[in-house]
Amino acid sequence: MSQEIRLIITQACNFNCYFCHREGISQNKKTLLDVDDICYIYENANKKLGFDTMTISGGEPLLVKNIVDIARSLYERGCKTTIVTNGSLLNKNFEIGKYISKINISLHTLEEKEYEKIIGKEDQFNVVINNIKEFRKMYPNIEINLNYALIKKENLIDELNQIIGFATENKLNIKFIELFPKGKENFVPLEFLHEYLVKNSFVNADLDIRKDKFVNQNNCTVYTTKCLCSKAMDYDYPSDFCNKNNDLFLTQDGVINLCRETEEAISIFEEVKNRQEDLLQKKLVKSLSSLGTNCICEKMKK
Repeated sequence: MSQEIRLIITQACNFNCYFCHREGISQNKKTLLDVDDICYIYENANKKLGFDTMTISGGEPLLVKNIVDIARSLYERGCKTTIVTNGSLLNKNFEIGKYISKINISLHTLEEKEYEKIIGKEDQFNVVINNIKEFRKMYPNIEINLNYALIKKENLIDELNQIIGFATENKLNIKFIELFPKGKENFVPLEFLHEYLVKNSFVNADLDIRKDKFVNQNNCTVYTTKCLCSKAMDYDYPSDFCNKNNDLFLTQDGVINLCRETEEAISIFEEVKNRQEDLLQKKLVKSLSSLGTNCICEKMKK
């Protein structure tokens, strides 16, 4: 099953990327879920929905003091965990590599000055680069994806060549992400990237409905993806696409957000804290079936 729990474990971040969508969460949330709560949610999602993966994002999840304990506890329960991070704090949390299946690291350029401009902070570029290289040495078999947001710029082709070279050298994958919405400043369509990849000897090896996969003779793997809402607009019935493909976005206060564009949500906080297994599983099923309800994208197509 491709759907999963996506835990937004914190809204705090030590970077300030100007295009960050903050997982669609605008209001401030209190951290109310502890390690046991998170594991309890996973266990029930696994039992009732068949979910065997969880992605932990933020904010910056490595700012959470017990993030390694969370990853370890999920690992002990058979969860295949992905961490989405900017990589700046990896050197303080290298142990987490023992307990995760995948790590997605935001690296939107290899030009130091441009990088500082994007993140709104100085003296972090070399830290992140060194952390990526060291993490790869420590964990040669873990899947490392570089998240790269496509941004229009004069030297884009040169940057694409650089990032692919860096990924090939360090045995990393790249996930190119289209900005959302399409009218956003500096927007670059995925079609441009697909043409570039084919011209540079990459072969399209379709992965799944949510993203495309390209590989070349050097075993460099590139994924291309867009916001699920944007992807849904390619279909006649965006609500149906969302229902079958979107994840359950869970915030740190025990609330499942059903849509990034609305405030529709289902709270599972009481059921989790009171360990009401049957009621929790019913709410998880309800949340999954409610994805795509009152879809704004579908209304826009009418």
